[in-house]
Amino acid sequence: MGAERKATAQARTDTPVTRPALGAVAGAGPEADALELDRLIHERVRLGIVSALAVNGRLPFTDLRELLGTTDGNLSAHARRLEDAGYLWCHKSFDGRVPRTEYELTARGRQALRGYLDHMQAIVAATRVGWTEQNSGSIFFHGNSMTQSTRASGVGLHVGIIMDGNGRWAKARGRPREWGHRQGARTVRTVVEAAPEMGIRTLTLYAFSQDNWQRPSREVRALMGLFRRYLRSETPRLLENGVRLRVIGRRDRLAVDLVEAIDRAEAETAACARLDLRLAVDYSSRDAMVRAARAAAACDTLDRVDFEVHLARAIHAGEDALPEVDLLVRTGGEQRLSDFLLWECAYAELVFTPRMWPDFESRDLAAAIREFHGRHRRFGAVAAAG
Repeated sequence: MGAERKATAQARTDTPVTRPALGAVAGAGPEADALELDRLIHERVRLGIVSALAVNGRLPFTDLRELLGTTDGNLSAHARRLEDAGYLWCHKSFDGRVPRTEYELTARGRQALRGYLDHMQAIVAATRVGWTEQNSGSIFFHGNSMTQSTRASGVGLHVGIIMDGNGRWAKARGRPREWGHRQGARTVRTVVEAAPEMGIRTLTLYAFSQDNWQRPSREVRALMGLFRRYLRSETPRLLENGVRLRVIGRRDRLAVDLVEAIDRAEAETAACARLDLRLAVDYSSRDAMVRAARAAAACDTLDRVDFEVHLARAIHAGEDALPEVDLLVRTGGEQRLSDFLLWECAYAELVFTPRMWPDFESRDLAAAIREFHGRHRRFGAVAAAG
């Protein structure tokens, strides 16, 4: 009898819920018919796995099990099917003598999830449940991510991050500061790949400030070498994930070969539109405003929009003014702006976390965005009555 119940439960878990084909839904057109349901993802546990990893990045087996409320065997079986399909990476290691298993979503897995969500949203639109264009963003943060933005509806959030704590994190482990920077580069990859799923359209990362030139020459050389390696190794991955890369800040003090590498990476990713990633290198907000003011001095008339164009040129952002920041996050426990996006952060919400940058995960970014959506933004006005 027990075996029979177990077999029934397993069949219920593995069998996808039957849904009407899009073409059979009233109001569905040819566009909806063209979408195909990913039957592999279309199952409760497997959908939970890919959704949790899309939001949180890499997750240990135990955390994923607790999050989904399932058993070891059930999670292992479903994760193995997703891994066989190329949707997951399975990382195995040891924590002392204890084996440790972690899962991470692959680019193919993210693409499959996006396709699945498109399919579900087409069904919702066809059945006229009442979703609006404003709610067509990520399934995890739909709605709020648009209404809270300082910019036009439907564009998505601009999040800036001061990536602080690499050196202190390494020192606490008895390692050189340069090692901490290398670990921090891994966090950059995790955050960049998770950002679009959280309703983020523009992500600006503070990589190297103008004042960082005062650091020991060994550390500066290590940071510039790390930046070169990042451009070389990550540009193909950025292309695969639809991420456009732009580097803002001064370039006259960077090595010629590094400037050439920046130009190549920017050109190769110029057509990508899923996420606009901006790395601030040799950047100072005050210096940029001074140079923009000098350039604008010859103008007969000058308004805020004109000044923002000059400011964009001063940081090599082209003619596209850097959009206003919705949320600024600083890791590492410090609570200051450190000359980062001072103009663009005029109405930004600020979140400070004690977590060091190498320890910062997608779940931490998700928590910051949840806090952002819990705040009321009035931009100098008063709340509407009633």
